[in-house]
Amino acid sequence: PALFPVLLLLSRLQPVAQSFTDSAATDLTDPFVKSVMLCLKHRHHKVRVMAARALSVLCSGDGGDDAHSLSSRSNLLSRCSELLTSSMSAASSTAFNAQHGLLLAVQALLQSSASPQVLFEDEALFATVQYLASWCNGTGACPPLCTKIALEAWAHAEESHRRAKSTEHVFDLRYLQAVYAAVDQMEVLSGDTNSAVVGAAQLGAAAGTLSCDASFSIIFSPTTDESKRALHISNIERLLTSKCYDVRLYATKSFKKRIWSKVDELLSDTSVEGHKRAAFLSPVCAMLVRALRSEMERENSKGGLAPHPPTLRRLSRCAVECLSAYRSLCECPSLPVGEISAEELWEM
Repeated sequence: PALFPVLLLLSRLQPVAQSFTDSAATDLTDPFVKSVMLCLKHRHHKVRVMAARALSVLCSGDGGDDAHSLSSRSNLLSRCSELLTSSMSAASSTAFNAQHGLLLAVQALLQSSASPQVLFEDEALFATVQYLASWCNGTGACPPLCTKIALEAWAHAEESHRRAKSTEHVFDLRYLQAVYAAVDQMEVLSGDTNSAVVGAAQLGAAAGTLSCDASFSIIFSPTTDESKRALHISNIERLLTSKCYDVRLYATKSFKKRIWSKVDELLSDTSVEGHKRAAFLSPVCAMLVRALRSEMERENSKGGLAPHPPTLRRLSRCAVECLSAYRSLCECPSLPVGEISAEELWEM
């Protein structure tokens, strides 16, 4: 569409919030704000994506003296929240386009903010994003892509909160429930061979990544108690063996991306005795071996996908890394693989 090049040009401008030397910058850019917001409802996906990027560039900043100006971040987020609430009363393709575009704008505005966790504390904005992140309380009343973006926006605010806290930040229980509810919904959909939902694969990928990231952080946090740690190790095993291909694939990618640095930290932390660090790593090793065995056994399942070679490779590398670290820490010839027999290990 002809709109796309204009929006692309606007998105490539220097962000207004960074135009410290030009006090009149907002006078030049504010006339575009309303028109760009209208583009968030456009029927073409790429126009909505580019309109969200352009809106974050036109934003004049988080607050200060201009907190109530047309292009301030708080005002734009408030306006997006109001429009999202009104769009949820109508179930039509036009309303779905609006929800998608407005959520993209919320995500872009939060990602370009220096303190998104503060902006996300707005009750109306939080309630709207939480509702859409829950896939409309599990009713599926909005497209999966809307739920994906809502989850990612919430995850960004959570991560910013973690970075801003000097002490270990505990995940919001509502966030954990939302990401794992999305995993549950994707597994239900994957079991329905007659179902083909546009955007479900993207939601599955996001749910697998975000839920694995959250549980991984909890497992390797020094403040996590043993019962909670065991629960989240079980949760990660469930993700790595999920019936939903996209959840399983992206959870495995997420785990592999983070395990290397954590194992290195564990090996270099000489303030803790080796056998204690080995005991800390032992259930993770056992979980990875079980997940690897589950993936290998897919070739024997009827009607399902065969083992996915890249997933097998990723799980193998994670398992070898953790088992090698375990052996070096406890200097013990036995492996922490739980109920798996020596014969099964040999076959693997």
